[in-house]
Amino acid sequence: MGGLLCGLIIAEVALRVIGFTNLNPYIADRYTGYSLRPGAEGWWHGEGTTYIKINSDGLRDREHSKIKPANTLRIAVVGDSFTQAFDVEMQDAWWAVMEQRLQGCATLGQRKVEVINFGVAGYSTARELITLQQRVWDYSPDIVVLNVTLINDVKDNSTVLNKEYAEQPLPYYIYQDDKLVLDDSRLAARNNSTYFRLQQTALGNAINWLRQHLRLIQLTDKARTAYQQRKIAKQLADEQPHAQRLELGLDSSVFKEPTAPAWIDAWRVTEGLLLMIRDEVNSKGVKFLVVTGSSGMSWRLSPSHDFA
Repeated sequence: MGGLLCGLIIAEVALRVIGFTNLNPYIADRYTGYSLRPGAEGWWHGEGTTYIKINSDGLRDREHSKIKPANTLRIAVVGDSFTQAFDVEMQDAWWAVMEQRLQGCATLGQRKVEVINFGVAGYSTARELITLQQRVWDYSPDIVVLNVTLINDVKDNSTVLNKEYAEQPLPYYIYQDDKLVLDDSRLAARNNSTYFRLQQTALGNAINWLRQHLRLIQLTDKARTAYQQRKIAKQLADEQPHAQRLELGLDSSVFKEPTAPAWIDAWRVTEGLLLMIRDEVNSKGVKFLVVTGSSGMSWRLSPSHDFA
């Protein structure tokens, strides 16, 4: 036991000396499956290297009072990784730039503009609707902006097409008798599990603290994530051996006329969810805006795709 402990200590020190870190900013969430961990911070290594800080309410943003300040136009932004924007500094995220450029707008008179970011990577339109219902209204926004990232949002609304998250307990909306209804059966099963309940205890908090501070555990988390991604990529390659490989989670099939039943259903669900979000926002007397996130040009100009 002493030898094992010494070995672990040496490995932990070695990882710190070489500067290894692996930020895990996510935590299990009762309503959306997962969300950002309040107070998490550290270096994020993705398309870029950025230092990430999550505020006390689990938002990739600065601290915001839930009570709206006087003479303020408050805008809530909901979206996925395009809005979470971990790969750029926070002040360079599109919603932060929007806030900066709207300050002093003559149309707004003397009102200050405050933008609050609720974006979480991997969120589907369904989870964005749930975020709106469970979190956004606490901040009393005047405008809700929904960022739709077409290259993965439609797919992510389908239990059939969303293979990258197939094993995760997530909520989906499905049609029953021509009506969209919430299917959170797998999420409810996870929430009732001993493991999930343990995470809500002091012991669970202690384990989460260790995951955030011990480099050995971070290395284990990174290895597990890499293995899962390779496994999913291999599965997709086996199922579609001739398809052009994009970044995991993206699918350019969304830009083709939907003919497969799964894509037809995914579009139908997505359109229905957009209407549900619109109606939810309108019911609060708040203005609603839908914007689309851009996608890279490399795959759009590929000669192997036919979008006619």
